[in-house]
Amino acid sequence: MANGRGGARSGAGRPKGSKNKLSKAKKATISELAGQHTEAALATLVDIMKSAIAPAAARVSAANSILDRAYGKVGLADAPDDDEAPALSISITSKAPVGDIRVTRSGG
Repeated sequence: MANGRGGARSGAGRPKGSKNKLSKAKKATISELAGQHTEAALATLVDIMKSAIAPAAARVSAANSILDRAYGKVGLADAPDDDEAPALSISITSKAPVGDIRVTRSGG
């Protein structure tokens, strides 16, 4: 606490050049242990997704998790380029309440 208000302390953290304590062997062991529970974890996600009594947010989260594992997460690299995305323009036609603002597509 350099100034008494939190923030980074000088000398805090792992020193440069020192090795990470979580070695490749430990990471591999953790992956192997987690891999032993893959089927049970997927079955649990499916149960939550299909449950009529589970909250809607839990069901959606479970469904998204299943889709992510089946098809991969959609990242920024998968998003359309600016040239491919439709252009949008917003025009306010009058000084009406917010509910009357129209959004129209321009160009194509």
